[in-house]
Amino acid sequence: MKEIVKNVMATVFKVDLKDIEEISQHTIKKWDSLNHLNLMIALESEFGVSLEPEEIGAMVDIETVCRIIEEKRAE
Repeated sequence: MKEIVKNVMATVFKVDLKDIEEISQHTIKKWDSLNHLNLMIALESEFGVSLEPEEIGAMVDIETVCRIIEEKRAE
């Protein structure tokens, strides 16, 4: 799961995430509001889920993204 999310993030943010230890809004310079929305759309498409506004707002690092996606897929 985490590797798939990393690949989606790398595509959306157009960065190589191999060398980044902590992936979050604070460590990815291209993670702005527009790219955040692009990431959410890409994740919804990749995993076949629909995200709620509260979930979208909480997804500010890779751990939270993975947790919420896993919860959505379990529903």
